[in-house]
Amino acid sequence: MKKQLIIAVGIAALALPATAGAADYGAATCLNGYVWREAFPGDNVCVTPATRTRTAQDNAAAASRRDPSAGSGPYGCQTGYVWREAGPNDLVCVTPNIRDQASVDNAAAASRRNSVNLTLTRSNGKHVVNATNVNNGRATVGLWWSSNLKPIKSWKVNVSGNRFALRTDKPACDNGPLNAFFQVKDPSSGRWSQRVYITYCVPID
Repeated sequence: MKKQLIIAVGIAALALPATAGAADYGAATCLNGYVWREAFPGDNVCVTPATRTRTAQDNAAAASRRDPSAGSGPYGCQTGYVWREAGPNDLVCVTPNIRDQASVDNAAAASRRNSVNLTLTRSNGKHVVNATNVNNGRATVGLWWSSNLKPIKSWKVNVSGNRFALRTDKPACDNGPLNAFFQVKDPSSGRWSQRVYITYCVPID
């Protein structure tokens, strides 16, 4: 059985690059190609630009589509229209296909966010960096010491389909302190993923 050497380093006053980019709007940031729907204040569901435009048009036409005598109170809809229900209190009257689209968009909301989610798996005893909800392009994967934030190694990865899997040359060690971490930087927004800590070691004979 091969032995492994756990490596430790001293503490220094260094820091990682900034965690936000020019197009970073926090946890609700959308992947490229999507924008906030804005059906109501605080509606940050990510949709296509065409859907946002249609949403604004429906909001503008809301009053003209109401029928208080329809039996659903002052926000009842005229025949042929239904409540959009993009949120619990969204009573804008739209056609049934638009309500269906709002439901589909709500269900897909998490998959359209630029959350840059990082997980680790293993292949042949080496770490594999897996990322989802990342913009297509050239992402950066970094491995840093956790004690002083000095870089150990970085990789550039081509992203397609808003995900990737990078097979690294770093051994996956099971015992020892969590002395290093992986992190992924989105190529468009500059958002960084969460840190995933590992025990960094090198095999010895």
